[in-house]
Amino acid sequence: MKRIYQIHVAALTTLLILFQGVAHAEVQEYDLKAAFIYNVALFTDWPADTFEEKDSAFNFCVTGTDPFGNALEPLRAKLLKQRKINILSLAKNPDLNRYQVLFIPVTEGQRVESILKDIKNSSILTLSEDNSIYKKGIMLNVSIIDNKLRFQVNLDAVSAAKLAISSKL
Repeated sequence: MKRIYQIHVAALTTLLILFQGVAHAEVQEYDLKAAFIYNVALFTDWPADTFEEKDSAFNFCVTGTDPFGNALEPLRAKLLKQRKINILSLAKNPDLNRYQVLFIPVTEGQRVESILKDIKNSSILTLSEDNSIYKKGIMLNVSIIDNKLRFQVNLDAVSAAKLAISSKL
């Protein structure tokens, strides 16, 4: 049986405190999801050989139609484990294996199996916002239900990618 755990986060404010880039009072869904992605990455360890150089950046990508708008932009000004963060376009950078964080939106449901096949054996943190996509092998599924951020973690997929997500998350 797959080790899939659903973890509910009751207080959105905790997440917002950790992510200082979201400053306005009314938090939009994708601002919150961007903060979540950043914080998950903070609590994730990648294998030592993930990066080509000591100063290589973390590369984040959203496949297909990007629902984030400008919500990921504040991440460019942050460091993640002492590394710069790049937000890259899949259209301009089609090699999926150059990313460390890959968000697959609901609009990519038809392509998810192909995407996962292309990154098999790669240490890429995969996230989605759709339960049907998550069930196909995505590591984390994030959603807003009843004004609360909720997420599911597929520990088998995380382990297969040689990643480690801290229990502190």
